[in-house]
Order: sequence, then C-alpha cells, then structure tokens
Amino acid sequence: MPHALLEGFQHFRTHDLPPRRERYRRLAQEGQRPPVLFVGCSDSRVMPQLLTGSEPGDLFVVRTVGALVGPPETPGETTHAAAEYAVAALGVRDIVVCGHSQCGAMAAVDAGAPEDMTHLRRWLTHAEDAVLPAEERATLADAEAARRLEQRAVLLGLERLAANPIVAAARQEGRVTLHGWHLDLATEDVAAFDAATGTFRPLEDVLGDAAPGA
Repeated sequence: MPHALLEGFQHFRTHDLPPRRERYRRLAQEGQRPPVLFVGCSDSRVMPQLLTGSEPGDLFVVRTVGALVGPPETPGETTHAAAEYAVAALGVRDIVVCGHSQCGAMAAVDAGAPEDMTHLRRWLTHAEDAVLPAEERATLADAEAARRLEQRAVLLGLERLAANPIVAAARQEGRVTLHGWHLDLATEDVAAFDAATGTFRPLEDVLGDAAPGA
C-alpha cells in the first residue's frame, strides 16, 4: 500500500472521523438518503464533496472518464444504472452533471485517443455528438473550443439522462430536476446551465434567479 494512503487513513481516523462518528453510525443503521446524484469526471482534480461542502450521506456520486453519459440503450452503462437506483430507490431530488476545464478526455475527443487505448476510444465515442461543427471549431482559439466542447458534453449527458425512462417519469412528476455544471479548475468557479438563456452562467447568478421572490 502506498505510504501516503496509510498516512491519509490514519489522519482520517484521528482527526476527521471523531466529529462525524455519530453521523456514520446513523448512516450505517438507517441507510443513505442523499438528496443529490452528482455525475462527475474521474479526474483527480475534481473533488465533488470538497467542491460542494458535502458531508457523508449528502451525495450519491458517479465518476466517469470525461463525466460522459452514454445513450440510455447502451448495455451496462454505469451512469444510467446509478441514476435509476438513485431516483427509484434513494429518492434523490436533483441530478448534477459536472464537466470541467482542462479535461483530458475532452482533449482526446478533439485530438483523438491513442490507437492502443481501445477501451478509452470506445468510451469516448459517447462524446461524438458533442463535437463542434468543423466550421465553428476553425474560428475559435483552442481554449474556447475546449470550453465549448466540455459544456456541450455536459448538455449531452443531461439529454441522455432525461431520456432514461425512470428519470423521465420522475421529472414529469416534479420529483427530480437536472442541472448542468462546468467547473473551472484554475479558479474553482462553477458555471451552471441556464435553460432560460441557453447559456452557462455563474452558479451564484443562476441560483439567485431561481430563488423564491427573485
């Protein structure tokens, strides 16, 4: 075992666990009822619990390469399996799909993954519908093109989750709301998709607009 992991576990046992011991005991006895399903990228720089200030039991987390969501008819597609369980069994109220800047998966979608990475190449086909039209890509600087691809992949994921029959039924009944986020790794700012404007705007602004009385 890497020594750093052992040190981290010992720190958790000594410092992080004691104030949460009762919470863990209750979660073990009563089970989990997280209000949010968070679909994020496997990237080590993306830390959903830290980003959202969440405690154990707050988030049901799925992490995939690129935060990609396959079509609902894809056999064994992990995100749909998690979404069905989260909605039908756990009763989550919100589903967040969160992409991020400097995403290696999206860079591979744009430039092509190595030929020998066959599983990765197959997985990245789930992002093909998010690829920018060639004429649009040609007019953009690399950083802006990357940002647009990352955000388009988030919207594609939301579209596919919305097509899942269990999620669709819950949305129709007003039990689940879908959200698209894009995290800037350099600043840790989050832009959220605003359906009213069709754009990604600062999360604080979108939440402020949605607040009662806003």
